[in-house]
Amino acid sequence: MVALCDSFARRVYVTASIGYRLGFNPLSWESSEKAVYRGVQDLHSDLRYFYEFNEVV
Repeated sequence: MVALCDSFARRVYVTASIGYRLGFNPLSWESSEKAVYRGVQDLHSDLRYFYEFNEVV
């Protein structure tokens, strides 16, 4: 991912690699459901950060 972001940066694009919380038991339906919910929360948090950053710049 770093190499991909570097190649875009050389072309004057801003890039970001978003990380998500890990940790779930694939044999447990409830655990998988919670992992998806946390992933959506992380995505919303990251998007909110970029919107706020864009307002500052």
